[in-house]
Amino acid sequence: MDRVKKQYIELQARQLHRQIWSQRDSLFPDGVLSPTRLCDPRIACEVLGISYEELPYIDPRFARPEEGKVLAGLIDRQAQRIVISDALPNQVMRFTAAHELGHWCLHQDHILHRDMPVSGSDVVYQRSEVEQEADYFAACFLMPRKSVVKGFQSRFKVQVPLHFTDSLAYWLSPNDPNSLIGASQDSLAREKALAQCTGLAGERFQSLADEFKVSVGAMALRVRELGLVSWP
Repeated sequence: MDRVKKQYIELQARQLHRQIWSQRDSLFPDGVLSPTRLCDPRIACEVLGISYEELPYIDPRFARPEEGKVLAGLIDRQAQRIVISDALPNQVMRFTAAHELGHWCLHQDHILHRDMPVSGSDVVYQRSEVEQEADYFAACFLMPRKSVVKGFQSRFKVQVPLHFTDSLAYWLSPNDPNSLIGASQDSLAREKALAQCTGLAGERFQSLADEFKVSVGAMALRVRELGLVSWP
């Protein structure tokens, strides 16, 4: 996916955030405005006028014959609904729901579309361009650039990009610092260690992955995408 396409997709996610923000008083009468609430796919569906449903079972008649797996997500544009399987871990449900929102906002020709579970983690198989676009929308929606950068800086007390040092590797992985010191750039090992880190130099905090309610792999990919860690 090229840079122009990514910019366009991030803009679409930001516009959805703005719609949620503009309706914050009615959407959040308790006044609690955390990043995870403002980036909740269920709230986004409400703003877009889409029915959001969580079901233990999605009819396999919607599946492609070659898939042979339980469906995780479905958009039905004619019925104005998004359906997510609640048989999945919460992080996977959340990313899959945001992924379906990506299809809804980006791919108007998708009248009826179904997906397998999507966690946003580093995947080893090749995904189509359309699925990559929905993945990127989900990442931008669930992990907004400014919020992630702010959370990263507040935890690690640095201006980005963070320069990875030997001492930082020892803090993050005291039992095996060499796994981070000698990590290859394409391994995501350092980004994953930062995404799941819950304390540094005696200070305890909620991990970035937990704060944004995504998998460690998804947050690691977002950290890399945003250029928050310098190499070597």
